[in-house]
Amino acid sequence: MIHVAGWFFENNKSCALKSNFGESGWGTLFIKYNDFKNEEEIIDHIKKEFENDSIWANNLILVEEYIKPNQNNLSGSPSSELFLSSKGVQITYLCDQVLGETGDFLGVAIGKGVLDRKIISEIEIISLAIGKRFWNLGYRGFFDIDFILSDENILYIIETNMRRTGGTHVYDVANSICGKNWKENYFIISQDQFCYGDKGKRKKEIVEKIQEVMYPIKGKAEGVIISILNKKKSTLGFIIIGDSKKKCINFYNKMLNVINNN
Repeated sequence: MIHVAGWFFENNKSCALKSNFGESGWGTLFIKYNDFKNEEEIIDHIKKEFENDSIWANNLILVEEYIKPNQNNLSGSPSSELFLSSKGVQITYLCDQVLGETGDFLGVAIGKGVLDRKIISEIEIISLAIGKRFWNLGYRGFFDIDFILSDENILYIIETNMRRTGGTHVYDVANSICGKNWKENYFIISQDQFCYGDKGKRKKEIVEKIQEVMYPIKGKAEGVIISILNKKKSTLGFIIIGDSKKKCINFYNKMLNVINNN
């Protein structure tokens, strides 16, 4: 398996290794062609990663070509969620995933202006075709399809996950408080593991400090909603709602400034 990564290097290509039991970016290793001088360096690097992380032990591992994402969007990694009921196939939402530097999943962006209309149309066609196939095979329930949008604006399917997804709760919130036309009227972004650093800060204290940007702001359907408060780590999850991407970024920066300056 490791030598497959060497094959990609010999053919001037980058690749990605994925653990069968990985999740949210854990168990994904990118091997960038320009980061290595020869195949031996790649093999040594992979072996060290395998020794340091149990996710790779006694496990099926997929090695595939790395597709450089088009980062004119947030991450270049759009995703669709579907729900298969006894009546048929329904697309619940499309999003751009919010990813960390190593490909770890942080959250989603949905709604107004998140994806180009042409890309939306292509994702919907592909998603419905896959959804109908899964439905015919007997699957019922939620699942998603993750894509990479390349520099050439070509969509590549990466994987599907047969479960509720990392953005299901964001979609539910949008439907509940933003009205039926939220996709046209609101930009919504989430993050599930925002680290506020100081372990000495109590959760209640953090929530009190960001009151000025908490939803709703002056009676409007915008602001920050706390979705997760981790009891063991200094992290929280949030959903930010605004009428534009710029507005959401402004709310995020205000929240960040309040936390860091106190």
